[in-house]
Amino acid sequence: MSSLEISGLAEFERDLGKVVSEKYPTEARKFMEKQADDLKTQAMRETPDNLTKEHWQIATASAEGESGGYIEFTVTNNAPNVRLTENGHKRANRHGKYRFYPGSYMLEKAVVKKEAQFGNELNTFIRRVLEELEL
Repeated sequence: MSSLEISGLAEFERDLGKVVSEKYPTEARKFMEKQADDLKTQAMRETPDNLTKEHWQIATASAEGESGGYIEFTVTNNAPNVRLTENGHKRANRHGKYRFYPGSYMLEKAVVKKEAQFGNELNTFIRRVLEELEL
């Protein structure tokens, strides 16, 4: 019986994150910014309502830390009734009967599409960093 044991992946991941944030902070920020912008663009494409479409925005947060810090981008929509468009809702007509309007799930659809691309784009970015570090 043979076995394979791999250790040190957590440390490698932590160290890679530290190297990227220390030596390539601008490139890492641009990479994350592009990912957020791609998600926002896809969410806008999936949004059926022109009034809601114009309210997509990107919020940014970052911090320094022992492990090299982090960069965080959040894609949001601040339209007043966006959750009704996203998740669906009931509305009464003038006779008091309710009709259900299904949701568009525009952010959910955008996230699913972006997840399909993200792994390849992240691998390309990491490969480029490793090549520059000659690892």
